[in-house]
Amino acid sequence: MPEALEVNYFLKPLKKFEGKKLLNLEWMNHTSKKKQPLLNDFISELPMKLKNTKRKGKILGASFEKDYSLIFTFGMSGSLEYKQGEPSKEELKYTKALFRFENDEFLLYNNVRNFGTIFIIKGYFEEDKKFSKFDI
Repeated sequence: MPEALEVNYFLKPLKKFEGKKLLNLEWMNHTSKKKQPLLNDFISELPMKLKNTKRKGKILGASFEKDYSLIFTFGMSGSLEYKQGEPSKEELKYTKALFRFENDEFLLYNNVRNFGTIFIIKGYFEEDKKFSKFDI
């Protein structure tokens, strides 16, 4: 599992998107789609602006307009990567979610061993049980 310092490193590419509009989300991990009851609702509300990001322990939170938030966990080998321009097939090999932002910028959620998760929640992420039970 990435240590808190490494998770802080993953916060940097996420912070680049604060104030920018998320145009599309491509959910590539079909096995975890069932665990996301708000996925279709979230996608139908796009585009929406990323308002705030924060790290708490080994997880990251991102809040969007329209009262949605994402909580990222990384398991043993997960990561977030920033990409300018369309990612290649090779770069998408272990990508489980592809976030397309304005100005042809992308955020890739890579998860080689499938131990990490993205939770889509309604409301501000710091108020959610998954996020608030961790202390910095």
